[in-house]
Amino acid sequence: QGRSLVASGGASADGGDKAAALALFEQAKDLMAQGRPAEACPKFAESQRLDSGLGTMLRLADCYAANGQTASAWAQFSESADLAAKLHDPRERVARKHIAQLQAVLPKLVIVVPGTGQDEVEVKRDGIVVPKPVWGTEIPVDPGPHSIVASATGKQTWTRSVDVPAGAGAQTVTVPALEADPHATAGPVPWALGAVPPPGAEAAAPSRGGLQRTLGIVAAGVGVV
Repeated sequence: QGRSLVASGGASADGGDKAAALALFEQAKDLMAQGRPAEACPKFAESQRLDSGLGTMLRLADCYAANGQTASAWAQFSESADLAAKLHDPRERVARKHIAQLQAVLPKLVIVVPGTGQDEVEVKRDGIVVPKPVWGTEIPVDPGPHSIVASATGKQTWTRSVDVPAGAGAQTVTVPALEADPHATAGPVPWALGAVPPPGAEAAAPSRGGLQRTLGIVAAGVGVV
């Protein structure tokens, strides 16, 4: 199906965006015909961003599936099915069929953050924050390597790379209790940054005039010697 058959239900775009979206759509179709989904998918995605439409969504979902990005394809087909249902578009049935096929081979990743005292921990998967309600939940992910990073103020950052295999199943990554960072410092004394010094601080630090007098006496003594 061509781009012209898909634009219903999408976001509005100006003429320049529509032209760019159409050009990207056609390039992506050619790349798919050449068996190059890894290059086609970003073009379909950008075409969809510039001028969204159901047909582009389905093409992008097909591209993700052809490129082995199972979870991305499943999510895109699910979004397409919902939009098709709202539009009473018969392509909803096609999208639902793909969803059922992908669910049978959908890999998932579970990130577990056990124990107490982890309230300040921030967990990221592939650079994106994983909200606390998602901890311990099976989340569909694309097969391949994924980076897990856990951090907190005053703690050592913990990192782990996990390679999720293709096919149905769930893989679990457990974040341990973060250790204290021995290099963490309390920072500079506040009054050293220009704030009002605490009582007695003036006496502890020599005045500029006193320091100059001291240097003058030392210089005089050196002259005599």
